[in-house]
Amino acid sequence: MTRSSTPIRDTVDAATGAAQRTVAAAADAASDLAERAGDEAAALRDSVQSGAAAAQTALGATGDRLAEALRHAADTAESESLRAHVLSAAATGVASASTTLRDRSLAEIAADVQALARRHPGLFLAGAAVAGFALARLLQAPASRSGGPHD
Repeated sequence: MTRSSTPIRDTVDAATGAAQRTVAAAADAASDLAERAGDEAAALRDSVQSGAAAAQTALGATGDRLAEALRHAADTAESESLRAHVLSAAATGVASASTTLRDRSLAEIAADVQALARRHPGLFLAGAAVAGFALARLLQAPASRSGGPHD
């Protein structure tokens, strides 16, 4: 005896078909979304890399100007004084850092900094503290010259 189609069987078949179409549509939507997310991530990565490269270039140029100013200050100080030696050493260090910024990628610089922090954590923390104080001083200097409340 053959079974003829029943309203329940037709309903189950229709529901199964609808579920399969819904799953296929969801899979397509997820695939499109993943592709768009990948494209957006790539665009964001490119934008960040471009901005970082521009900042790296600007920082290198600023370092060159600072090194030149330190050299000039060292040249105007007494030739054998401690001040002249310190300024000269600082100029050499800043010039070296500027060259490194120009010649190496940010990934290479970050790897070097991480390696230094692992090898010499105390020196790294001391250097970070000094850099933080120097940066804070540099950022406060323009405010104090502009006639702020500390005058």
